[in-house]
Amino acid sequence: MKKIIIAFTLIFFVSLMLVFPIHAQTAKDSIKSLIKLESIAKDNPRGKDFLNSLADAQAEVSMYLDGAESKKNKKLANSIEKTCEYYKLAATFWNMKFDKVPYLHESDEFMKRLYVKYPELKNELRGTIQLDRAILWCYSEASNNLANARKLLSK
Repeated sequence: MKKIIIAFTLIFFVSLMLVFPIHAQTAKDSIKSLIKLESIAKDNPRGKDFLNSLADAQAEVSMYLDGAESKKNKKLANSIEKTCEYYKLAATFWNMKFDKVPYLHESDEFMKRLYVKYPELKNELRGTIQLDRAILWCYSEASNNLANARKLLSK
């Protein structure tokens, strides 16, 4: 009797998987979510909406990057991933700002680690760094990578 119950349970779950297939995100879905985030970043000077929307975009991007489609076009996947990374860095700066950090300095350990990860940052943000300026730099870099991803998608 236990074998019959187990068999029916197994058949039930397999049939559910056939009826409700797991939907892998596409590059188009990820880019669409990043375009929405870009719009929010441009239109929301306070940052709260941006931080809330970032989680949704990250989920879309993660599902895409974990899926098989991202393996087919590494340049596109890399561009989408870098876009999300810059937005996550902007979120870090926003959180510092909300925690009342007045500014950063290039000699801070945090900035030294960022300069290693993002060498281009050192050319843009030097000396005493205002968080608003750092956030705008992140948005700009994210937008550049997103534009590249859109071009790659249309090829």
